[in-house]
Amino acid sequence: MPQQFSIRLHGPLLPLQGDDGIVPQSDSTTRHRRAAELGVDALCFDQALGELPGLYLEPDGSFLWSGQCGDDDGSKRWKIEGTWYEREGMIQFVELSGNCSFEAWEHFLMCLKSGWRPSVAERLPRENHAFEDTLSVHELIEDRWYLLRDFVHHVFEST
Repeated sequence: MPQQFSIRLHGPLLPLQGDDGIVPQSDSTTRHRRAAELGVDALCFDQALGELPGLYLEPDGSFLWSGQCGDDDGSKRWKIEGTWYEREGMIQFVELSGNCSFEAWEHFLMCLKSGWRPSVAERLPRENHAFEDTLSVHELIEDRWYLLRDFVHHVFEST
């Protein structure tokens, strides 16, 4: 079943001035957080996205990917639309909105992961530098921060 979301996908959260350097796994505070660059090579991401069937991609970094689940009557259409922002060939963050199934979300994340360079995460004081445990999600409607793994659980597994 498609799940709705409106997010910004960032790199690891950075400590705020005055913090002890430890960033909680999921921070539900509404105070401003700083995040490192996403650490994804824009060209690799662009090439991976181009392989998705039904994807519409603009040169400015905006895209729309849509499809349907289940029946052919169109009643369960889904979409992921967004824009990525890059500097010097590396994606800084991605704005995403839409409603999609877990399977479509996983396909999209595989595209992102294809260009991921964990060098930013490796410089931070963390135990785990895995893709899902490093990237942070700013959920825009609720103004909450999550680790990517926690966000996926919140949206796709708790409903």
